[in-house]
Amino acid sequence: MAKKNKRNVTEFLNIDLDIKTSYKLQDLLDALKPHLFDLNPDYKHEVSLELNWTKTLSMDETIKLFFEAYSSLSKEQRRIWDRCEMRRMNIGIQAGDEPHSSMFRVSEDSVSKLHKMGTEIAITIYSPEKAAPEKRSKPVAAKKGR
Repeated sequence: MAKKNKRNVTEFLNIDLDIKTSYKLQDLLDALKPHLFDLNPDYKHEVSLELNWTKTLSMDETIKLFFEAYSSLSKEQRRIWDRCEMRRMNIGIQAGDEPHSSMFRVSEDSVSKLHKMGTEIAITIYSPEKAAPEKRSKPVAAKKGR
């Protein structure tokens, strides 16, 4: 989900974990709840999860915490995970007017963690925020002589 970018600078926002399956996800979601929250709790077979974390994190820090949540799963919960048709780390980037180019690095360690989790990677880039048009004040009518 895009956030307001006051400086209009390109920046990493967060990562959502998107999961899709034809099986019931409730046991898996219950196991992940201490670490993650469900952005769309009304769906039973497709969910989008974010970290229960208020601090701004780097991409690598975010992946590390997702991996810790994954590593905490029991054997039975891991079976549910493995049966999911889709496990996607959706990286959110807010585009801005500057700098001209931005690079967001993912370490080899993070790539290895994503591989162990069996997740694919998607990147969502939100377009730059458009500045609200300036309101022009109405010209004050000149008063004719008193």
